[in-house]
Amino acid sequence: MAAPITHIVMAEKVLKNLPNISRKEFFIGTSFPDIRYIRVIDRDATHVQDVASEDIQTDSFRAGFLFHSRLDTLQVEYHRAHPHQMVPEDGLMLQAFKLFEDQVLWEKLSDWDTIANYFNDILSEEIEFKVEKENIAKWHSILREYMSQKPTPESRAPFFKELFFTPEQSAKIEVHIKEMEADQTLTAVIEDFYQEIQK
Repeated sequence: MAAPITHIVMAEKVLKNLPNISRKEFFIGTSFPDIRYIRVIDRDATHVQDVASEDIQTDSFRAGFLFHSRLDTLQVEYHRAHPHQMVPEDGLMLQAFKLFEDQVLWEKLSDWDTIANYFNDILSEEIEFKVEKENIAKWHSILREYMSQKPTPESRAPFFKELFFTPEQSAKIEVHIKEMEADQTLTAVIEDFYQEIQK
């Protein structure tokens, strides 16, 4: 359910419990599953059901890959237990929430340039998913650009375009994000979820 920055921020938070895991490969692994958004692989091939915390003890890329699905599940469970009118389960408002969450959580890390540079490299584990190397490079490029600065309407514009949102959809999402910015309780919900994430 989460968008790219949220996945990275939450991955950083649990990394302290994984002493033998490479930060770079863990971050690439947790970011890889949503390559599906550029329409090069099906979601079923990149998302795993019923991932437990003890499953995230494998090699660095695989650990990040599994953490992605675990975080998605934890987030859905959290929001169902703590419902808020601006956190729907589908539609453009859900996309807006995910991007607003990225905007709120971006401040949790200070080395986004370093993180963005991790995506200069393509890992052999990514290629094993039978995705063309040029498409992996494209996904990495999208992530580098998106993560390099705090999300704003201007910085999101190319992100929307690369993920096939129409101009009309993009405009509606920005309207929803503006509404969310005015709702302090929604920011509190995001902060509370961040505090709850351990592993």
